[in-house]
Amino acid sequence: MVSPDSPPKKWSRLPPEPVAKSSTTGRLLLLIALGAALLGFATYRFFLQPTTPARSTAPPAEAVVDSGRMVSLFYPLADGSGLASTILKRPACQEETACREDLLLALSENPGAGSFSLLTLPNGPPAIDIDGATATINFSRETIQHLPGGVQSERLVLAALANTLAVNYPQVQQLSIEIDGVPAETLKGHIDLSTPFAPDFSLVRRPLLPSFPIQSGNNSERSL
Repeated sequence: MVSPDSPPKKWSRLPPEPVAKSSTTGRLLLLIALGAALLGFATYRFFLQPTTPARSTAPPAEAVVDSGRMVSLFYPLADGSGLASTILKRPACQEETACREDLLLALSENPGAGSFSLLTLPNGPPAIDIDGATATINFSRETIQHLPGGVQSERLVLAALANTLAVNYPQVQQLSIEIDGVPAETLKGHIDLSTPFAPDFSLVRRPLLPSFPIQSGNNSERSL
């Protein structure tokens, strides 16, 4: 029996200890959330992210510059006294046949400066065949009809052709002419062509100033 004068008994109640199961569950949920985030990132990175083309590290290709080629040409002087010589820069050519034909195209253009074009080519440039020391040009009848007449004019035309071929092709020492595939006896009835015509540099009276722009087609662009 408790005495009424006794102090009341104090009751104490300690808080419950943390439950280990709740802590483990929290960590597990955290790991699951982290794994889901990593899985989502990997899926986006490797399957859903748009790909961008890789940049080429190769250096850009350098532009090919057509340097052309230098040729020596001979034209009759306008007064008929002889020939003028000049040096031109012509377009580069891939085949030797085209290079030879381009020489005759150049001779059909107006050189100016007191001389005149050597040829008129209504059918385009004729074929040039080089066999050893002999060059043979096969002119059309129409081209021959456009040549000037007279002994001196024929001599200048033949010398201009022979000199041009000899300078640009040093193996050439003589020129033979055909007209429509037939060996020519003369150009227009004056100079005998039964034997090949040799170059004649004694007819060169003066040089023309060299002109070096690349020319295209049949148009001549010159800068002195």
